[in-house]
Amino acid sequence: MRKSITLLYLISFLVSKVHSQNYTFTHFTDTYEPIDNGLPLWVDTSWSYLENNTPKQTPIGFTFRFWEFPHTNVIVRNNGTVALKKSTQPGFNDNILVCFTQIKSRTVSNPWLSKIHYTTTGNAPDRVFIVEYNNVGLELSNDTSSHLNFQLWLYETDYSIEVRIGPNNCDSTAWFYSKGPYIGLDTMNTFNGLFLSGNSSSPVLVDSVDAQLSGSPPNGMVYRFVPAPRTGITEKYNVTFSMYPNPATGGQTEVYAPTEISGIYLSDITGRRMTTDVQLNKNYARINTQTLRPGLYLLTVETSSGIASQKLMVGD
Repeated sequence: MRKSITLLYLISFLVSKVHSQNYTFTHFTDTYEPIDNGLPLWVDTSWSYLENNTPKQTPIGFTFRFWEFPHTNVIVRNNGTVALKKSTQPGFNDNILVCFTQIKSRTVSNPWLSKIHYTTTGNAPDRVFIVEYNNVGLELSNDTSSHLNFQLWLYETDYSIEVRIGPNNCDSTAWFYSKGPYIGLDTMNTFNGLFLSGNSSSPVLVDSVDAQLSGSPPNGMVYRFVPAPRTGITEKYNVTFSMYPNPATGGQTEVYAPTEISGIYLSDITGRRMTTDVQLNKNYARINTQTLRPGLYLLTVETSSGIASQKLMVGD
């Protein structure tokens, strides 16, 4: 019976075919920080994987675009997936596979041992929505002490997505087919999807619905998905701009574009958009780099003619 149910959910979440890649992927390590005072979603003593279709409409706290579609709520499921509803048909909604496997509550002796909770941090336009699966158990594992911690981060600034892995104790039997979790982005309405494949410490992003990680993701691992800039206008026009000085010295650099600048932003090497002061006046911009750490950044400029990016080095 369990195998039949597992297969049913695998089909409902993973039957998709990719037409184009709309996200870029990177991975790195960072200290895992549990959220404090999160609002509870699943904290009772009885929930299990089989209850994952119970709707839990949860406010994000801002408008988040996923596959270019705006969302203000998510449905947090207790199987390691988060749905972003865009259809009246229950089986046809976008999904983020945060750490998709059969999980359960570990609340046999303590009703707060396992919980799924959420919070929204920061101030507009730099808020972050975080869902945490805290100390959850794994139904498939032969080891009753198996547990897992992981988070989903949604960024308001650039609509990027992060899956963050915390402390875990998972043997190979904890995962579907004794391999590893399913992690990725799925959109059922247009049959697109991108999923992580390969070793959990050094995965790649693929468009195969058969993709599955191998092994338990290590503590501190961050999988980051960044929506690629829309390139329709850029492909039609030859967009250029100049920067001076580069490397940036004296705490600032200046940008000149042939047409009026409508947007400008900096990203670090992981794709995370940086917050810094920008003074914009038509086709000229001045960027304050004093608050940035020395290193390499990507400067993206949006104009009426298209979008272009160049590398910017920030010195000491």
